[in-house]
Amino acid sequence: MSGELNSQSDIAAWRTLFELDLDLLHVPCWPGPAKLIVDERSAEELRNLNRPIADYLADILERAFSEHGGEVNEGREKVLWDLARVAAVADPEAIMTDPLAVPTLDAAGQHGFSRRGREVEAVTDLDPERVLAGIICALARHPTDPTA
Repeated sequence: MSGELNSQSDIAAWRTLFELDLDLLHVPCWPGPAKLIVDERSAEELRNLNRPIADYLADILERAFSEHGGEVNEGREKVLWDLARVAAVADPEAIMTDPLAVPTLDAAGQHGFSRRGREVEAVTDLDPERVLAGIICALARHPTDPTA
């Protein structure tokens, strides 16, 4: 498995976290979170909610498509990696987990799962339609007046 941006940013912190005797849910970027793909139509769907927070998110998506070209399919789609972490808390039934060995991190921040011993639950799959529908429902409940 390749390194993940978050683990590469602070390898020492991740190593410390994985070494502590904590009840953890590990949410690696693959395979489940990689399914959380939106396209340019998603920005329009966000704008149709008529909520300032949804407009803000639509702006971010549109900027990503225009400036960075997205991440797959020649810039027409983007993976929303961190929504898997939100789903794990907000809608645990939208994710599937399996026990995996506590990951180790090499100097480049790449995860290894070969060390035996302690295990943690790790997200191995998720229902992308349910997760994305859940975020749209949550945004639709957000106030239309940001000062309210």
